[in-house]
Amino acid sequence: MGATLAAQQIDKLAIASQVNSFVGIAGAFRGLLSCGVYPYNVWNSTCGSAGLSVSSPFLDGLYGIRFGQKVYSIKSYSDQVVCSTGSCLVYGIHSSSIWGENASYNYLLGHFGLQTDTAAQQYQLIK
Repeated sequence: MGATLAAQQIDKLAIASQVNSFVGIAGAFRGLLSCGVYPYNVWNSTCGSAGLSVSSPFLDGLYGIRFGQKVYSIKSYSDQVVCSTGSCLVYGIHSSSIWGENASYNYLLGHFGLQTDTAAQQYQLIK
């Protein structure tokens, strides 16, 4: 939940204008299908109203907000967390896509590989 929680804090603190580049890596900005659709969702610490259920109040509260001057997503269609149901798409859009993003990068990596094996790309986006 790192990318979505970071985005929430940027919004809560009203500091998006101070963030040069926001890079969401393997985020579930549109929710996790494995959590279900709020309010008919799985009840656990990841899902629910304050979690990553599709259309949860938490995620709906982030929708459309800009998290930095430049916004990027790094994602995969092989992500075992975001795509655990066999689909990465929420309402036809990859869950890791961020509205209004400047660019998006796709890799053939799993969830944790996106975090660890894209360091060069991450560096290029924030330098």
